[in-house]
Amino acid sequence: MIDCMSNTTVERLIRDRSHTTFSFEDIERAARNFPKKLYSDGIQNRAFTIWHGEDYLAMAHHPVVLTAIKKVLSAEGHPGTGDHSRLEYEVARLHGKESALIFSSRSSANDVALCMLGRAHPGTVFFSDELNHESIAHGIHHSGAERIVFRHAHLPHLETLLASADPERAKVVVMESISSRGDVAPVAEVCALAARYGAMVYLDESRAVGAYGDQGGGVASALGLSDRIDLVVGSFEHGFGAVGSYIAGRAAFVDAVRVFASPMIFTNSISPAVFAGALAGVRHLRASNVERELLTERANYLKHLLRQAAIPTAPSDSHIVSITVGEGGNPRRIAGELFERHAVSVCPEPETLRVTATPRHTLGEVEHLVEALDEVWQRHALPRAADLSPVVF
Repeated sequence: MIDCMSNTTVERLIRDRSHTTFSFEDIERAARNFPKKLYSDGIQNRAFTIWHGEDYLAMAHHPVVLTAIKKVLSAEGHPGTGDHSRLEYEVARLHGKESALIFSSRSSANDVALCMLGRAHPGTVFFSDELNHESIAHGIHHSGAERIVFRHAHLPHLETLLASADPERAKVVVMESISSRGDVAPVAEVCALAARYGAMVYLDESRAVGAYGDQGGGVASALGLSDRIDLVVGSFEHGFGAVGSYIAGRAAFVDAVRVFASPMIFTNSISPAVFAGALAGVRHLRASNVERELLTERANYLKHLLRQAAIPTAPSDSHIVSITVGEGGNPRRIAGELFERHAVSVCPEPETLRVTATPRHTLGEVEHLVEALDEVWQRHALPRAADLSPVVF
């Protein structure tokens, strides 16, 4: 008998996906010190700055969110389930939708919503962007529906595929408003194509909610296109400082998911304390633009300094920056050197380093990050940016 969990098998699996394997070190976190954290090697503590957090607006450290969580913990303790109706009402209003439904994670929201969508309309065909989150592929696969992949944000390719599909089949275009690389999807143009060919639009706004739009409704909201989106997915952890995710759309579909989807029946909901933190974060960012303005300012300053230092980056018109390492570079090794030599922590990916500034990063910390990158680039003679044209803010 083959031991599928032998040491050799596990080591091979980790090696094959080393760029997606995170190191969970002995790290001390303190809300008041973010983005600074302490690393312990068993002998001494060492402070470092984190540059790859996914709490983009640092709302998990905001007094409004923390106060709401503490209040509920003091009053109710930490039971495993709670009433989400107020939070669902708030996010439905945020996106201009009839109804919303809360999930424990983004992956669960995409998996369940897409699975139900495909099964609700036999013969459905999904047109999915090639860079979509893995949970989107899982949801479509579990629905049993056909998935056709179009090149990333490539409108002519998408139109060719839509035009060749059977006009009688239900069609759904699925995309993320902001990709993992940091570029913003052509939402308006995709909505126009979907309308022309009779397709629904499914938009994952997880990286955009809180950070874009006057009230934090995401890219579609910022463009005035919320009414053109049939189903939207959002994440509390990226934008609002709490765990969990949600879908928002027509009441009939949301109610069908609530009643028939097995994860809604057999999985506990998020706790009242987490719910309270999410609700406080959503309400705060619907009223405040301060955090969004600071995020934009820090992201623009980071891109400006990277361009001045000729550090190559992938095209990005969002707060997410992917630094291109180039041939001969090892993102994981470079990330390790940045941590050891300069006390900055970035996210290594197959060919890039992903960094994200937050409103809590100071201008001095932004400058230190770029100086650290420049030192590593010089020492390893890594390729510099060929295009030194000004950054468009």
